[in-house]
Amino acid sequence: MTSIDRRFLDLAGLSEPDPPQPSGLYSSAIAHDGLVWVSGHSGKADGKVVFTGRLGADCTHEDGVEAARLACITALSSASALLNGLSRIARPLKLTGYVKSAQDFHDQAQIVDGASRFLLDLFGRDQGSHARSAVGIAELPGGTSVAVALVLAATR
Repeated sequence: MTSIDRRFLDLAGLSEPDPPQPSGLYSSAIAHDGLVWVSGHSGKADGKVVFTGRLGADCTHEDGVEAARLACITALSSASALLNGLSRIARPLKLTGYVKSAQDFHDQAQIVDGASRFLLDLFGRDQGSHARSAVGIAELPGGTSVAVALVLAATR
C-alpha cells in the first residue's frame, strides 16, 4: 500500500476503500487521456446514505460539511477502485458539489468546503488545490443532502 493510500484511509477513518456500485446505467469513474472523471457520489457508510434532508431546513451546517466530506471520500474510493489505488492521482482538478437546499439557503460554498478541505488535507495545499463549483439544487438521488463529482489528473 502506498503512502497516499494509507493517508486516505487514515483521514477517512476507513480500513479499506468502500466504493459504491452505480445505481444506474453509468460507471462510477472513467479514466481517459490522463483524466479520471468521477460521477456524482453521496456520502455513504456501509452502503447507506448518511445525511438526508435539505440544508437550511432539515440539516445543520455541520451536517452539510460532513456530508460533503463523506461524499468526497466515497468519490475517491471509486477512483481508487478504478486505478488500483490513489498513487496515480497527480492532483484534483475540479470538484463540483451539489447541495440539496431550502429555498432561502445560500451557504452552498461553505458546505462544499467539507469536500475541498478533505482534498487539501489528503494531497497537500499546493497539489490539493482545485477549481470548484458549489450548486444549490432542489433534489438529489436517494434523498442525499450533498453529492460530489470530481475530475482528477492521473499519471499513465
